[in-house]
Amino acid sequence: METSSKEYKEHLENKYLPGRALYLRTFFYPKIYKYFKDGDIFDLGFGTGEFLFYCKSKGRKIIGIDSNTYLVKMIKDMGYDVEVDDVTKLDTIHTPMKNAIIDNVLEHLDKNQINSFFKVTSSKMAKGGTLVVIVPDSKGYERDPTHKTFVNKTIIKEMCEKHGCTLSENFLHPFNMGFMGRILYLNMQVFIIKF
Repeated sequence: METSSKEYKEHLENKYLPGRALYLRTFFYPKIYKYFKDGDIFDLGFGTGEFLFYCKSKGRKIIGIDSNTYLVKMIKDMGYDVEVDDVTKLDTIHTPMKNAIIDNVLEHLDKNQINSFFKVTSSKMAKGGTLVVIVPDSKGYERDPTHKTFVNKTIIKEMCEKHGCTLSENFLHPFNMGFMGRILYLNMQVFIIKF
């Protein structure tokens, strides 16, 4: 299944557990949001738009891109500033990004595409800008047939060294214990990257 297809849009809309939006708004997004200082926030691969909704509720300007035209249309029809774009190109982004998030996207790319993402992102980020990368841990990675690369700290550090950025912090959520990622498919790896 291609992530740009209508089938994938429907897959995302149907796969999430009841209460997911409440969990994200109450427990996860407040933890992530604190890393974003003044300025617009860019959501690179926004999916069903939950982080867009959260930022709007906080009064923050957020701009989203996604390669899935069906998701972009759905979110644009709700009044959000979103465009169709590829995270390995970022052609629609013309101003330096101070704050950006890529949430559950990199695992859908192969290693060359991940390299392209970091290369283009490093040219689009403002000096001192923050990128938050969120990817599933091992159990979550294994559960989705559209995943292509298990992204871990080794890969993130390699990309940072290659593209002139710094991994300033990383943690696991909701349980910051390494073994939980092999048991709980909802455990996420979070990387805070500075440019």
